[in-house]
Amino acid sequence: MENRVPRVYPSQIVDLLDQISPDRLLSSELSAVIDLLSELPSELLAISGNDYSKYRISIQEINGLVDAWKNGRGDQHRVHQCANSLEVIRDLLSKCPDESPSPSTAELLFITDTSLRESIRNDISAAGNALHDGLWKAATVLAGAAAEALLR
Repeated sequence: MENRVPRVYPSQIVDLLDQISPDRLLSSELSAVIDLLSELPSELLAISGNDYSKYRISIQEINGLVDAWKNGRGDQHRVHQCANSLEVIRDLLSKCPDESPSPSTAELLFITDTSLRESIRNDISAAGNALHDGLWKAATVLAGAAAEALLR
């Protein structure tokens, strides 16, 4: 079986950000945040427009501080700005789902109940992912749950 990188979820990053003290920022913590943000699946990043711009600017602020520290020139203003950027990212990610169907999953527009439709789409997508990963039992259970929900 191949070694797989664990999937990163918005709530996981929010939990890490909640543990970071804005009064005592560490380069290692900021680097970990940047790494996790880079591994976050795009379908789970449910922000757009001005919020997405704030998100990207905040990431650049964090990268800027880490780079400045590596070059021995991190100032207090930059540290304060970085703490604000961490809060912006935390607030935006707290609004993002930890589960989202793959964009290739059928829309199921014939189901009028939005929450039911999304729940079934999530199950279909998860079944496909489990099948792809060779998780036969999980794929069977999730596909069965989706089929049962569609037949109701």
